[in-house]
Amino acid sequence: MESIEVFLTPPPSLNKARMARKINIGGGKQSARIQDTDVLRNWKVIAETHLQEQLQEVPSWVKEHANSQGTFKFEVFWYGEHWFKNGNPKRRDIDNRVKFLMDQTFKAIDVDDCHVFDLILRKLPPQETPHALAADGEVCFCRLTKLDTAPVA
Repeated sequence: MESIEVFLTPPPSLNKARMARKINIGGGKQSARIQDTDVLRNWKVIAETHLQEQLQEVPSWVKEHANSQGTFKFEVFWYGEHWFKNGNPKRRDIDNRVKFLMDQTFKAIDVDDCHVFDLILRKLPPQETPHALAADGEVCFCRLTKLDTAPVA
């Protein structure tokens, strides 16, 4: 099965990645506009560099599959030291951070992530990773695989 595999430093949490900024909309009224923070912008630069290093050339099957309306499976294996405290799962949400991983990965391969029809997210202990952990004790392994069958419309 053909696949693309990359390691990335984990993106920031949603609370650190986005912020609301008040803007005037006229008539003395204000609204909120959601913006990327410097933390997210910095992560995107680092992720883009890592992706360019690991994907020096995007395999031709990726674009061919996407151009023929093919679908993909995107898997994220999130290795971390922070999943448990005193034997109990910690409140450490990562599902909202997967979007940042997908956006950067699909930007690097120049394919729209709307082609993902199968998304798998796993939290794993750090001792199982074949890659060095980031400074915060986490690393993400992402795999993109083409699906041979299209979903039923």
